[in-house]
Amino acid sequence: MKRSEVLEKIFIKPTDIVLEIGPGNMPYHRSDIFLEKDIYNNSERAGDLKLTRPTIVGDAHNIPLKDKSIDYIFCAQVLEHSDDPECMLKELMRVGKKGYIETPNSYREMMFGWPFHKWIVELEENKLVLYRNKLPQYFGRLFHDLQDSEYSFQLFINEHFEKFNTIFEWEDSIIYEIKDYEDLINKYQSEETYYIKHDSRNSAVNYDGILTIGLFLQCIPFLRKWLPRLFLLKSLLQRRFKKRVVLSPEAIVDRMRCHNCGDYFRTESTGHKYICKSCDNNLTVNGLLINNSSSNGE
Repeated sequence: MKRSEVLEKIFIKPTDIVLEIGPGNMPYHRSDIFLEKDIYNNSERAGDLKLTRPTIVGDAHNIPLKDKSIDYIFCAQVLEHSDDPECMLKELMRVGKKGYIETPNSYREMMFGWPFHKWIVELEENKLVLYRNKLPQYFGRLFHDLQDSEYSFQLFINEHFEKFNTIFEWEDSIIYEIKDYEDLINKYQSEETYYIKHDSRNSAVNYDGILTIGLFLQCIPFLRKWLPRLFLLKSLLQRRFKKRVVLSPEAIVDRMRCHNCGDYFRTESTGHKYICKSCDNNLTVNGLLINNSSSNGE
């Protein structure tokens, strides 16, 4: 299943307010508000941040929004970076009514080995289980280079997105457990599925399969040229007919709370600066950017 197919299954009403945590360089098209901790540092994302929505500069461990002020929280490829995932998950539950969480799973972490990923996230019996990540980088840059240069490898990863990622939708609450790296090793060593068992039914040569693969390989130059264009056209058509709420930064401030004390903001006469009612913390609106002047970019 492709990622686009996974995202198509998400049910969001046209009137729902959608907050995206850490949109990075590939934001979710249905998001109404972005929350981004660092708008300049690309060390843990694949490219420059795209500020195409009102963007709150803030930390997912202390989201500057009121309780249950967001209908849906979209959090993709972010949780594994967290210094304190328990705190982050509690904040998602406090601010949002429901949401979507997506992370690399253990297979993808073993293949790619991102050194800045602090957690390996698995879905076990409808529960998120976070294992502290101490996996060695077994393959170095091998799979990163294949991802960058080989279209057939990109196609394979995209076609089997759910096999390499943990996908989790929640409503009201998130059931989770945090474990050590050793628990992950013990899990694999104890699971029968970890070991490949011989099956006599699969031992015969499948010539039809070989022929199919051969024909597919001959078509790769054609597919390389036209498939991306078809995917782009499909995506544009889908987005054309999916409406979303368009919020001004000022309307978003009405949903916000001070990240220092939790109180609400009052508007100054200029209309572009907001002051916390309790601690006088400043909040400024500059175009699409909503920034706490005392937050030091967090």
